Amino acid sequence: KIKITENFAYFLGLFAAEGSIYRNTIDISCESSTLAKKVKDFMEKELGLKVKLYKSKNVRLQNAALAKLLIKLFGRPLRNLKGKGRYSRAKRVPNIIFNQDQKIICNFLKGCFDGDGTVTNTIEYASVSKDLISGIITLLEFLGIKTTLREKRRSWEISILSSDIEKFYRL
Repeated sequence: KIKITENFAYFLGLFAAEGSIYRNTIDISCESSTLAKKVKDFMEKELGLKVKLYKSKNVRLQNAALAKLLIKLFGRPLRNLKGKGRYSRAKRVPNIIFNQDQKIICNFLKGCFDGDGTVTNTIEYASVSKDLISGIITLLEFLGIKTTLREKRRSWEISILSSDIEKFYRL
């Protein structure tokens, strides 16, 4: 059994954004070596797993039990596609996140936005999974944060309304 801590919720959010599974191999492609080290430290210290870093930004490990858990939480990869894209299109927010307190939800969202979020004049999050985007919008609504949704080619993009950017930063 794994307790859903703030760190575990953050890991799940980052996996939602950047994670993939191929057989029993879990791969998280981070945007920075700092983020990859944070994931590696969490997995080794809190889950007791041995993790490898590739090119200082990819966190990779083989663990059948964790792979099965993540598939159960996020959904099965699509069978009719090849490569990493087959999993990213099938992801959803795990049902267990919706039943958590505000701190856990906030940490899940922080992981998501650290992975696939962008900050310019606004804060945005993009994904090819409509189910994942829908779940993230629902979580943001739980926290009183308003968003807009836009379809872009083969993906969806959430934008935090300018009136709620400060509220988002206080998460």
